[in-house]
Amino acid sequence: MLNLGIIGCGNIVGMHVRHLDRTPIHVTCVMDIDPARARAMGERLGCAWTTDRAALLARDDVQAVLVATPNIDHAESAQAALAAGKHVLCEKPIVTTLEEGIEVAQAAREAPGIFQSAFMRRCHPAYRELRRLVQEEAGEIQHVTIRNSGGVPAAKWLDIQNDANYVRLMVSNLVTSGCHSLDIMRWVLGEPRGVFGKTRSWGDLPYEGYTTATFDYDGFVACWDYGLHRVLGVGDWRTGWEDTWEVTAERARITLSMPDWDRYEENRPILRIHWGDGRVEEPMLPACDYYEVQLNAFAANVAAGTANPDAMDGFRAQALVEAIRTSTATGQVEAVGAYYEKAMK
Repeated sequence: MLNLGIIGCGNIVGMHVRHLDRTPIHVTCVMDIDPARARAMGERLGCAWTTDRAALLARDDVQAVLVATPNIDHAESAQAALAAGKHVLCEKPIVTTLEEGIEVAQAAREAPGIFQSAFMRRCHPAYRELRRLVQEEAGEIQHVTIRNSGGVPAAKWLDIQNDANYVRLMVSNLVTSGCHSLDIMRWVLGEPRGVFGKTRSWGDLPYEGYTTATFDYDGFVACWDYGLHRVLGVGDWRTGWEDTWEVTAERARITLSMPDWDRYEENRPILRIHWGDGRVEEPMLPACDYYEVQLNAFAANVAAGTANPDAMDGFRAQALVEAIRTSTATGQVEAVGAYYEKAMK
């Protein structure tokens, strides 16, 4: 049994802990700067609670920590936990700037505990099967299209635009959730050589509303769309959010449509393989609780003394965000390797 402390008791924590009974995880203490939230989560989980991060990290019955605070705090809390000798599972994005990423990567290399980036999409059987097909059966890739975008009602859109505190805490939609899609792209396809990107905002939205990027994979390109729009009811489940892949390769054309991240138990992913010989397969993939699988994987990684995805995976996702932003500003293709190297100096 792995004794876990939780830093931050906001909404996302409810997703992490709802199936704790199916994991080798025991939560011993939770922390939040809001005493009401900390108390409520402590009572829900039957554990100690505190408003003091240092107090949680000083506890002997906390072996590992889940960092689930707002984005602007992830790097600081993660480094504090590593310095205290704890294993760390850090919610995405692990950092909000390249400079933070360099610091966290260095801290993770020097710490006795492991650091795992919480890119839970890697835990889903649909993505795992997509990766296997692409890397083992599809043959030489010709073209890839990835879309990860959603419609936001006008009233909600205005709420986001006008909520300065939300923007301060979360930084940017591209940073907050775009990192998920960029990480899974890297995991399935490998590392791109370069990127040409363009971001845009809608109205007075103070950060990137929508991003389109073309990644050079030396032999094929991956076209990547990410962000928010105002068209509702799109996608296979008519929820307004799309998470889709289309891979055209030598021996097969593969499409994947994922349900909303918080509706994964209601709707099964749709994976289709159109083989070159005319066969069409649509394997029945199970519904999956990303977070349950991730916690089990984290416990196994702690026991093994290794992490996957690790701090460098989190850093590289942010590096791709920065490369897209620079390409937008310069109108030029950015070499991805130049950004990756910054964490190794």
